[in-house]
Amino acid sequence: MLATTWYRKKDWPRWLELDPDFQPDYGHWLNRAKGHTAALEKQGVLVEKVTLDPDKFVAWCKFQGCNPASTSARAAFASLRGKHEKIGKGQLDGLPSPGRNSDSR
Repeated sequence: MLATTWYRKKDWPRWLELDPDFQPDYGHWLNRAKGHTAALEKQGVLVEKVTLDPDKFVAWCKFQGCNPASTSARAAFASLRGKHEKIGKGQLDGLPSPGRNSDSR
């Protein structure tokens, strides 16, 4: 299973505040993400879309001492969140885990 970061449209302005290099157009990101996901699934990769809540992600970054503008931090958080959900845990390093869904709104 590959956990991939997924974002809701309503959170897009917050992500833009956190990372000046973030893709400015949500529609463009969504089309690319869907294409990338479909290509992986076509190769037989099980893809888990992990929706990140920006405020919970920032709290986790503060706890971990990482930069919220880092793509690797977002990927690590998504991977951890996906693993924790898979084994049924409700906590992630002592902080409430963000909700996960594949809804792109």
